[in-house]
Amino acid sequence: LFASTSIASIGQSLSAEDEARLGIRLIDDKEYAEGIKHLRTARNLNLGEYEYPFEIGRTFLIWGKTKKAEQYFFPLMQHEKATPELFVLLADCYQTLKKPKNEKEALEIGLGKFPRSGIIHGKMGEVYASTGDGPMALAYWEKGIEMDPTFPDNYRHAAQFLATQHDHLWTWLYGQTYLNLTVANDQPDVNAMKFVRKSLAALLNMKQEKAKATGLDRTIYDAFTPCAIKSEDATTLVSMSTKLECVIDAWNEVSEAPRVPVIDQLAIVHSKDRLLDYMFWLFGETDRTEMNAWGAENSAQFNEFATWIFWNGIELDASSPFNRFKH
Repeated sequence: LFASTSIASIGQSLSAEDEARLGIRLIDDKEYAEGIKHLRTARNLNLGEYEYPFEIGRTFLIWGKTKKAEQYFFPLMQHEKATPELFVLLADCYQTLKKPKNEKEALEIGLGKFPRSGIIHGKMGEVYASTGDGPMALAYWEKGIEMDPTFPDNYRHAAQFLATQHDHLWTWLYGQTYLNLTVANDQPDVNAMKFVRKSLAALLNMKQEKAKATGLDRTIYDAFTPCAIKSEDATTLVSMSTKLECVIDAWNEVSEAPRVPVIDQLAIVHSKDRLLDYMFWLFGETDRTEMNAWGAENSAQFNEFATWIFWNGIELDASSPFNRFKH
């Protein structure tokens, strides 16, 4: 009896922070009920804290108890420490509860509070995409790119939609930006690698000049087209790399070339004679046979390059974001 009383008294003496830490640990172990119990204790010890009820709501959502999650998230919308993630998770609740009006409203309130949030723009785009309104979805994703250039997901969403529109150029530009932001952080998205590689291959293997392109598109196509037309189709990463070298050489000849982050990065990589390493780094997972054959002889230099590119990633300027709106 004495021992159990001692343990109980120790348990009662935990600080709110310790209770929360214990709760999170239990939740990580999928002990949701016990974890929530400790988070509730933490909340009761510090009623003004934002994180404790937020984590309770998140846990209920993970647990599949969506209505409970919504009951914790909803009051937090007015909290001074509310985060963009709150509005996205609340929208997830309403999506599951089949309340589309509330879902959109939560995101609109979130954008009112966080107009530069990439994640909320991304979610709003997904909402419109789910109703079949692709152009409006794309508008939100591209606005998200403008507002939060280093948030990866909007590039992926925009690229995937543009792939369905057969816009190879912007599928590639957005898609390769997304891959640069995620592969460097060891988050290989093989499906994205495949459709981005396909769009790049289409650009490198054009059979004729793109007639109606204007502005920036025209400048980029002028660099691609001669390299694409003058030689056989490039299908492997090795042959695509050779054609891409031609494109970058042509781009480097453009007087006052506009700023294009993907191409600017390729120019730096090409100047170090590492374009082939880059191609396998970015697209190697799309063809394991080719990757393994090449990697068997080049693993040391590839690993060296992977370290270099991690510290020398694509440069995205928040004050001058790169998207179709700006060009």
